[in-house]
Amino acid sequence: MSGKKIITIILCVLIIARIAYVNLNARQRTVTTAEQGKTIEYNGVKYSIANAVLWEYGDFFDANGDCAKFEEETLRHDGTKILVVDIRIEKANDREDAMIEQSIPITYYHVVNWYNPYLTAFINREKTSLKSGDTISIPYEIYESSLNNKQRKNMDTMEFRLVFGSYPERKELLINDYKRKEYAGE
Repeated sequence: MSGKKIITIILCVLIIARIAYVNLNARQRTVTTAEQGKTIEYNGVKYSIANAVLWEYGDFFDANGDCAKFEEETLRHDGTKILVVDIRIEKANDREDAMIEQSIPITYYHVVNWYNPYLTAFINREKTSLKSGDTISIPYEIYESSLNNKQRKNMDTMEFRLVFGSYPERKELLINDYKRKEYAGE
């Protein structure tokens, strides 16, 4: 055998050994899910779902006219929904380093969405500072176009999950009890 073949075989064995070592010894991710109504702690803060309302996109902006500047007209007629989640926050303990999570994505089926920070700030504009026990409202756009036909048929019963962290520990708040709301006009 030539020297190049021997070196290639040794490198392949070392790479395979390294992959096996990492797979056996790497810390596995854990997932903790809290049902709606329960609390989950993340970075010294407890979070719980106080309320959740699923709106048709256009109905949300019709009912909340002061939010109209955040509306994207193209989403009004394509099946997009807005899920407004009221999250109660509480300080978990006397930790000085407790921080409210700034970016809480929502997942449904295979989709991950982040909230609109401008609309969120506008909706919560009276809350200039947050304290333990406060509730903040976070609107999430739910895009029907990102779902397949079977998933679209189940939109009324689908579950959503707010995700806190991803590795090594992923914590989720399950949202499966939400109201559907339509704008009845004035």
